[in-house]
Parts: sequence; C-alpha cells; structure tokens
Amino acid sequence: MVIKYAKPHIQDNGILIYPKRGWEPPPLVEGYRRKSNNPKNSDAWILIPIWSTCSFRQRVQVQKQGCRCITFYHICTNKEVGNDIPVNLNLCSSCKFYNA
Repeated sequence: MVIKYAKPHIQDNGILIYPKRGWEPPPLVEGYRRKSNNPKNSDAWILIPIWSTCSFRQRVQVQKQGCRCITFYHICTNKEVGNDIPVNLNLCSSCKFYNA
C-alpha cells in the first residue's frame, strides 16, 4: 500500500513541512493554515500554526484510513479541563488557560 504523504518535518516553532509528492497538497490540520493556497506552489506543503503556544496542548499523529496520509489532531492535557480531551482552535481559544 502506498502512503501518499510522508510524515512532515516539525520545526521547533510548530510549522509542519511535508515533503512535496505529486500535485495534491496534504490535508489541512486543525489550527494551521497553508503558507500558500496555490497547489502548484511547494509552499502549499507547509502548514503554519495559527493558534498560540499552549503547554497543555499536545499534537497526536494519526494515519487516515482512506488516503493513508499522516495528519494530526490535538489534545488538552490539563487535568482541570478534562483528561486528554480532543481540542480544536475554537475550544482552545475560549479556554481560561489559553495564553496564560
């Protein structure tokens, strides 16, 4: 089985850089934006975080069943909020611990 997208390089600042393969960019990850929305530009394979840093938010790597691509979701590890609950940008932004 062919994996369409390799695991991205994750920079210290949270930027995800996928190796460019084929013409279709990798799926967008919640809480990120593409450096370019033009699929002909290799910057479409670079995903930049749009939420602030949070010491409680952890990135979890998963491989999607259909496309077999490597992507991520995030969980909150703050025990006052919940026990490793999945989070999205809206939920994180409204948290009292966000940007604390």
